[in-house]
Amino acid sequence: MHASAKFSHWAGRRSHGLAITGASGWIGRAMAHAAASAEGTGPLRLFGSRAGSVAVAGETRPLEALAGAAPLGEGEWIVLHLAVAGADRQSDPAKLAALNDRLLAEALRLTEGATVRRFVAASSGAVHQQGQGSSDKQAYAALKAGQEKAVRDWAARTGTPLLIPRIFNVGGPYMNHPERYALGSLTRQALDGGPLSIAAARPVIRSYVHVLELARVVLDQALAEADDILLETQGAQAVEMQALAEAVRAALDLSVEIRRPPMGPDAPDRYVGDGARYREALAATGAQQVGLEQIIRDTADWLAALKSRAAASDSAKMSP
Repeated sequence: MHASAKFSHWAGRRSHGLAITGASGWIGRAMAHAAASAEGTGPLRLFGSRAGSVAVAGETRPLEALAGAAPLGEGEWIVLHLAVAGADRQSDPAKLAALNDRLLAEALRLTEGATVRRFVAASSGAVHQQGQGSSDKQAYAALKAGQEKAVRDWAARTGTPLLIPRIFNVGGPYMNHPERYALGSLTRQALDGGPLSIAAARPVIRSYVHVLELARVVLDQALAEADDILLETQGAQAVEMQALAEAVRAALDLSVEIRRPPMGPDAPDRYVGDGARYREALAATGAQQVGLEQIIRDTADWLAALKSRAAASDSAKMSP
């Protein structure tokens, strides 16, 4: 899954550049991967929490520290703001919100003096869950809603076209922290030989898009004519966790056991976006939606490669 013809044509000009914050994360690396498939003469600047490098599409690329980075400068730019700090970095909700506000401020500072074709601010389906769930989930929902408002206000003040992709459920390469995601956890359990354990005792419904498909859509929509765009991801099908586990087992041709507690009386946990705008945008790129089986296979390939590299690294450390 490569960048669209529209984006590839745009990226081929020396005066056109792409900047990605959070480029060392899962979505950021996928966006950089798609951009690299279309890379021409224009600059591709990747930003992370600290300077270093990041492996994308088989190449090692420089990673700039976002804090204090030089502004983008001349030319026309698309800016993808994907940098986000989670509860693993700061458990206090107020401090976490302040940290993410600083990340957004740094991303906006990059645009000063530049011609910005589109500012893309990644959000989450969590905005629909304000006042629901645990205190941590409520804090995260409030955080994402607050970030959306802040970037909308900035875009209105500056006249900058805005794209907000609300990301629900994703699979495929570059996944990090797989234990945090149902698909990642089930796939890793399968690769380890099973069983596949589901903790939820109520219906849990998800719908997955391929992360490189998402990148294709976002980069293409960054060049759309509309001033402001909001889209929510939705896969080709919605699946309950039992069906997802069965799909993982089938896609990887395994016969491992699926374990789950008896279902209780709680209402279903449905986390699925309104994908109408997303499907239209994907169709406009000329691509077909990636099905669940392929998403599972690509996720498994990525996690298996990570496991293999980790084993090789451990073996090297143990060698005399």
